[in-house]
Amino acid sequence: MAIIIVVGFLANVWQSAPKGTYGKHYRGTFGFQVRKREREMYFDRAITRVALILDGEPVSVEITPSFWRDCPKLRHPRIRDYCQKHRLMPGKHRPEERRKVEMRVIEPATKFAVSLLG
Repeated sequence: MAIIIVVGFLANVWQSAPKGTYGKHYRGTFGFQVRKREREMYFDRAITRVALILDGEPVSVEITPSFWRDCPKLRHPRIRDYCQKHRLMPGKHRPEERRKVEMRVIEPATKFAVSLLG
């Protein structure tokens, strides 16, 4: 019998819009904000791009220099589309399953599958 260990972590849904400007037609920047602890555990400073699997499709996301300083966010237009499709929005008054995603490690430091909570 084989034991399979799945490694993953939660990331917050993030959006650059001012409060109150959410909506399915909003075209601003969306991303996933990774906690600094997970950034240090699951990402490699030598890597400049990671693949996120969104609804089964890989998306190449740049790791910006600010990711390593004070802004550990993964941003891409396809993340916005994914969040809008699944009605994910930031905000502390929203249920956790609508403001967080699970990021499962597929290949260490380079590939992560994103899934909904619940």
